[in-house]
Amino acid sequence: MKINGGVSLGNLIVIVTIVVSIAVAWGSMDTAITQVRSELDQKAPKDVTDVKFEYIHKELIEIRQMLDIMFTKAN
Repeated sequence: MKINGGVSLGNLIVIVTIVVSIAVAWGSMDTAITQVRSELDQKAPKDVTDVKFEYIHKELIEIRQMLDIMFTKAN
């Protein structure tokens, strides 16, 4: 295979395509990073979610106890 030293139209098209692809990828990556940052800023703090989890857990325990009482009375 012999490599020609000149620059052909095909080579220019490939180079332009690669440059455009890199620019589009760079822009979409920047957009994705910005979106992730905004989603992280909207998340609730861990201590708030832990308090809510504890409250839900206590409520479930109370519901389970009520159901246990109902089923023992039914039998």
